[in-house]
Amino acid sequence: MNNFMKRLPIFIPCFCIGIIVSFAFPFANTILFFLIGIIFLLLSFYKNKSLFLTSIIISSISLGLSYGFWQTQLNIAHRLSFQESGKVKNLSIQVMDTPQHFEKFIRFRAKVVSENENIKNILLSDYQKRQWQKGEIWQIQTRLISPIGTVNSSGFHREAWALSHQIDAVGSIRKNRQLVQQNQGFRLPEYREKIAQRIQTVGKNYPQGMALISALTVGKTEYLTHQQWQNLRRLGIIHLVSISGLHIGGVAGITALFILLFFRFFSKKFNIIITRHPKIISILFGLIIASIYAILAGFSIPTQRSLMMIAIVAISFILKKYFTVIKIWQFALLIILLFNTTAVLTVGFWLSFGLTLAIIAYLNNRVLKIKMKKHILFMQTQYAAVIASIVPLGLFFSYLPIISPISNSIFIPLFSIILVPFSLLAMILPFDFPLLFVLFIAEHTMNVIHLMSDISPILPITKSPILLIILSFIATIILLLPRGFYFRSWAIMVLLIFVFFPIKRLPENNFQATVYDVGQGLSVLIQTKNHLLLFDTGKEEASQNLISSLYADGVRNLNMLVLSHNDNDHDGGKDAILAAFNPQKIATGEPSRYDFATQHCMGNQSWQWDGVWFEWLTPTNADDTLDGNDKSCVLRIVADGQALLIMGDLSQKYEQQLVEIYGNDLYSQVLILGHHGSKTSSSSLFLDTVQPDVAIASAGFANAYFHPHPSVLKRLNARHISVYRTDYQGALRINNFSGSLKIEQVKQYHPYWQQKPVYLKN
Repeated sequence: MNNFMKRLPIFIPCFCIGIIVSFAFPFANTILFFLIGIIFLLLSFYKNKSLFLTSIIISSISLGLSYGFWQTQLNIAHRLSFQESGKVKNLSIQVMDTPQHFEKFIRFRAKVVSENENIKNILLSDYQKRQWQKGEIWQIQTRLISPIGTVNSSGFHREAWALSHQIDAVGSIRKNRQLVQQNQGFRLPEYREKIAQRIQTVGKNYPQGMALISALTVGKTEYLTHQQWQNLRRLGIIHLVSISGLHIGGVAGITALFILLFFRFFSKKFNIIITRHPKIISILFGLIIASIYAILAGFSIPTQRSLMMIAIVAISFILKKYFTVIKIWQFALLIILLFNTTAVLTVGFWLSFGLTLAIIAYLNNRVLKIKMKKHILFMQTQYAAVIASIVPLGLFFSYLPIISPISNSIFIPLFSIILVPFSLLAMILPFDFPLLFVLFIAEHTMNVIHLMSDISPILPITKSPILLIILSFIATIILLLPRGFYFRSWAIMVLLIFVFFPIKRLPENNFQATVYDVGQGLSVLIQTKNHLLLFDTGKEEASQNLISSLYADGVRNLNMLVLSHNDNDHDGGKDAILAAFNPQKIATGEPSRYDFATQHCMGNQSWQWDGVWFEWLTPTNADDTLDGNDKSCVLRIVADGQALLIMGDLSQKYEQQLVEIYGNDLYSQVLILGHHGSKTSSSSLFLDTVQPDVAIASAGFANAYFHPHPSVLKRLNARHISVYRTDYQGALRINNFSGSLKIEQVKQYHPYWQQKPVYLKN
């Protein structure tokens, strides 16, 4: 036992490192690393000190790798595959949570209870917005697809999110459904829904306050608008809206303090001793209330981490065992990873555990024994959090909110001391005045957030090479250590290089085109030496990922924004792009559809940027009743004898017009297929005239339109034209260097658990 306890301080962190690192492997081999771990574990029992340390480190990391592989493979074994996506199935499902309500649909998690079905958990959307109750069993018909999203330089990774939440497939429910079994008995989510409905009813005059209090009390964030999320991101306080460890810890602490003061009041006032262990009872009450709050609002990773740490502190106090803060952190990390290894794939995991570790390492004090003045402690905590967040925020979001320390110093006390505790208290009270008061404060809080976000600058971060990222993490550790190994100047320099990593400049007479993966939509960035043009923005819901990817690719402003035509999948993200990049010019095929200054992308117009030739080939038509697709801008880019042709959503009728006007001058080595590869575009005549070597289809994975259409793929294959697809391969980059075109995937690395990007060439 003593030998085991000696190994524990080394084993736990190394075992956790093994689990975390397992998600970066291109392959998984559970048995191999398990055997390596056992062999070196046995070697650690020899009485050789140097062999002991080496053996226990190798053993614990290997066992962590093995455990990570095993648990993740159990999860992905139930995931719907690429090949099965798009099939319509009749399923028996059990509703597993209270539906989230959005503008056009409702969404909920369900468990598949049909026999002979491999998938277990699915995320379903109902566009008819019908009633669904947790616990009910329904017979439904749904078209299921694998939980695959967009893959770009930066931004949200849907596949990682789905795996971390054990989502095996997503689907939309068809019209017919049949109730098999009703909900039985009381369930907490129904109570959660009643609370949410009460907040909505009472807060009808405070829409922003209603959205914020719903998020803080029952974890329903769907009422927050896209713009409100943007405001929170710009201030760096998005973590305050989710029910994080900060809120859980605050509720536990306030509850424990209130109970303790209650006991002391009775003992002094009435000379009655209710309990001989008031501190223990107070801590247990705080833990119980915090647990109820966490379960009521959903069990996110920051919530789990905080509860684990509170529970360990409570147990150590009750048992009178002395645990350092770092040991509490380690135990919490170990428990989270043992029960949910895929938590590693979430941003919340890294920010939650990473920032907590940074604060612990920097302050270097023990729990409840910090003798620092409060204002100094707060400032040092902010310093540690800022330094520790630079690299994760740069990697995950590609920008830093400049005034995050200021906004956090304002809003952390407001949320933790006022909004969260008083909101929960208002939920308990049977009358509405306290809730109205909290909603009033929340409404004006959101107004202040909106005003501050309008004047809050952000610092875009360009994507760095892997070596610089590793050095930046090392630099962060050095700046958080007490003495920093006397390398603080070096560490500061490395972080400055990471933050201000230079933007890659192209040579004259060269261009680079990036076809972003925006789902069922289109967005293409054209770069020359000194100019940037963005052709379309994709849908509104793709705008945040697109902005992060543009930042990561070095875009700070745009010389021209092209909105090919007024369709949501081509211009839905225009407002966000306009706000983020302030383009000098805006061109469109439908100027009358916009309320801001634009110029018409009329055919037979051309210009040069840095030795690269740009020309509009947009068909001429004066009929305003035409479908907007046929008013699409058509752009051709030529440099050093290499050409790229972007077609928008142009149909075959107007492709023929282009052939008649331009003939062989349409020749382009790379063609971005019209209308995402729809059968209404890319006619045989057009393909024979353009004669592309490569065709690119920008489409959503398993989309309902079957883009790119099999008939188009057949025509392309018959002409030996290579096909690249964003729905399979993610974002694609076209480089024009030294008179030749090279096409590559933006994401080159493929860990074993990830289905997309697929490396194929049809």
